[in-house]
Amino acid sequence: MLKHRPYPSQSELSGLSDEIWTGLSGSDWKEAFGLRTRLALPKGPEIVLRSIKKAIKWYESLFGYGFVLHAPDASGPELLRKLNERLQNAPEVELEMAMREQSKITRARLSALFDKI
Repeated sequence: MLKHRPYPSQSELSGLSDEIWTGLSGSDWKEAFGLRTRLALPKGPEIVLRSIKKAIKWYESLFGYGFVLHAPDASGPELLRKLNERLQNAPEVELEMAMREQSKITRARLSALFDKI
């Protein structure tokens, strides 16, 4: 990414980021997922939060990496629903979904960074 600076537009920055990210291997993605911060739990009823924590542990044991989701405004029940849906995925399908979610997170972060420049 540094070699291609400066970026004349946010779309060019995001486009190159997507190109690099999608060109990585599954093991690279899993390594990146292991380095990211954990999912912030929303506020909500304790029973929902306990269910989310349990589902996240199950997800990590099933897929071998943390749950990746770009949903900054998700409610507790919505987050739990998404977790439960994705727990049904085959490992290769879920890896692709996690990769796409991480791409959304990266795009949002790059957008915020670009806006500061």
